Amino acid sequence: MTRTKRHAALCWWIVCLVLRQAKSQRIGLAERLGLNIPAQAEKETKYVPPTTPLEGEIVAIWADVLKRPVESIGIQYPFRELGGDSLGATRLVLAIRQRMNVPVTILDFFDAPTIADQSRVIERLKKNGTTVGASSTLIPLQPQGSRPPLFCTHAVEGGVFIYQNLLPYLHSDQPVYALQAVGMEGEQEPLERIEDIADHQVREIRSVQTKGPYFLCGYSMGTKTAVEVTRRLREQYGEVAHVLCIDGTFNRKLKSRVEGAAKGFPGGAT
Repeated sequence: MTRTKRHAALCWWIVCLVLRQAKSQRIGLAERLGLNIPAQAEKETKYVPPTTPLEGEIVAIWADVLKRPVESIGIQYPFRELGGDSLGATRLVLAIRQRMNVPVTILDFFDAPTIADQSRVIERLKKNGTTVGASSTLIPLQPQGSRPPLFCTHAVEGGVFIYQNLLPYLHSDQPVYALQAVGMEGEQEPLERIEDIADHQVREIRSVQTKGPYFLCGYSMGTKTAVEVTRRLREQYGEVAHVLCIDGTFNRKLKSRVEGAAKGFPGGAT
């Protein structure tokens, strides 16, 4: 078995593991790939109330976004732990922009899961106005590592927080990038056609990796985008791309595209 085939097989095994550990009683989009961190790593987060007026403002916004009582939200609770998902994260960013007049982006908050963390980000933005990701749709979930990157395409709701659930099960040397939808920041018109989305994602992917083989992962509608991206990488650049499709719907037209993307390459699309 070649190295690229072993890598693709490993990615598939990891996703199967994630799906097996998902909580079966949950049916929401974020929960379909949700999983528990291994029991030995779980720690209960203690409630800590707001300590500054800014933290109090953020708590109030979280309460509106998450539809939870203010008193149930501590400043050390991670957003996802309280039920936040990709759509919730987008609403949170837009609400903070509107109420606080701060140019925050989703990427600014990606490493700031708690209110305490977000408070520090907002203070920095108020001080110097510098944001780390005003226009990029390529989100570095785990940018460090020497292995070929794994690129995860967004599902129908446009966000990519769902793929954070894979990180505890990947090697520390495995880079992971996620491609969120254009327009999530509210500053651009969203792309509506799969073909246009794929064209945009090819450009984003090649800004990080210019030579194959490529490894892509798509969930739900993201499977269709991933297949289109794979086809473009093959037709335009002659590159091998492996595709991991999770919970996608494959009609005859899409099936033919998958087969077409794989044609001519050993193990081309998986």
